[in-house]
Amino acid sequence: MSLRNLAAVALVPLLACAFAQPGLVHAPDPATAYGAKAHRTAFEEAQPQHAASPMVGPAPKSDDTPTDVASADAQRTRTGVFWGGIGATGLGGLMFAAFGIAGRVTQGQLSNGYDDGSLRRDREDQLRGRGKAFNVVAATGAGLAVVAGVVSAIVYGIDFRQCGTLSKRRKDCSAK
Repeated sequence: MSLRNLAAVALVPLLACAFAQPGLVHAPDPATAYGAKAHRTAFEEAQPQHAASPMVGPAPKSDDTPTDVASADAQRTRTGVFWGGIGATGLGGLMFAAFGIAGRVTQGQLSNGYDDGSLRRDREDQLRGRGKAFNVVAATGAGLAVVAGVVSAIVYGIDFRQCGTLSKRRKDCSAK
């Protein structure tokens, strides 16, 4: 199958889906909406202070400082998760480095065995299996380090937003 035919086969379902979508819904005309000038009574037009207006509640209060008893528990949780994430980042980095080095040493042993001609089939299988295991553990350590580092950064950001104890005091945080 040529590239042109392959591209045509790939584009046909996409175009079919695009044409099957409903058209764009247009916003209603504000002049015909309920409460518009066309729907107002003579009394409302004569006295605009009595005209219908949308009901809007008070804006929710935004308070950056934790004030209740649960905030102390939340602060302890954030601190524990942050330092646990830092520890897991270090552990993942150590795993990545240690098992990466061990994999490289195993690769060197395999290469030396090929060069010497002293490598037997069972020893080769053993070194290959060990090398694969070292690579998997090293990749797992790298993944752990990245995920734990991201979790720690997120928790630090949340703590900063909540005026917690992990970060330096912001100017708009109250003293504790």
